[in-house]
Amino acid sequence: MTGESKPPVSVASARLAGVMLVGASLVLAPQALAVGAAAPSPIPTLVMGSPVDPNEAVVLPVEDVVGKTEKLIFAEASADGAVTDRGGREFTLASDVLFAFNKAALTSRARQEIARIAGVLKSSDQGGAAGAQVTSVTITGYTDDVGSDSYNLGLSSRRAAAVRGELVKALGSRVAVTAVGRGEANPVATNDSKRGRQANRRVEIRGR
Repeated sequence: MTGESKPPVSVASARLAGVMLVGASLVLAPQALAVGAAAPSPIPTLVMGSPVDPNEAVVLPVEDVVGKTEKLIFAEASADGAVTDRGGREFTLASDVLFAFNKAALTSRARQEIARIAGVLKSSDQGGAAGAQVTSVTITGYTDDVGSDSYNLGLSSRRAAAVRGELVKALGSRVAVTAVGRGEANPVATNDSKRGRQANRRVEIRGR
């Protein structure tokens, strides 16, 4: 064995240091634990079913019509992130969930989410306190900046109109529902990244 050899530890000096020699093993005496001994750090545990921090990004995989998987990113999310409930009867829906690529026909998932939103809008109890019933709803469609301005404006208008048609059936004639397309205006994220473009492809619903 190479290297410098260490001097033997005597029993007396070991006892003074709060250590007892037992055979070839070192055993800490109780007083050694009591003097200057740091408590072991707790081991972090993962609790299943713990609440998700609403300030953390939520990543939702979505398959488009050709089976390609993309990810939707939302800073705040309800359910699985396909719909963002912003409070005050305002919702944002991901166009990648509502529609197939470059299409304005609603998916079955979109109809389910719109029906759920309609239920919230029809409720007279908002946030645990009685509030006035919704009398008007504005639907605004947006796209990313891929493609021409005129094409994106038309696509966002058709998508907003499709959501309006479904929402009118759920809300009834007593609620005035209007729809407008804004194309690539008012982006909520950069269009220089895939994630940003996904966030910008959206439909917003505001009840009043």
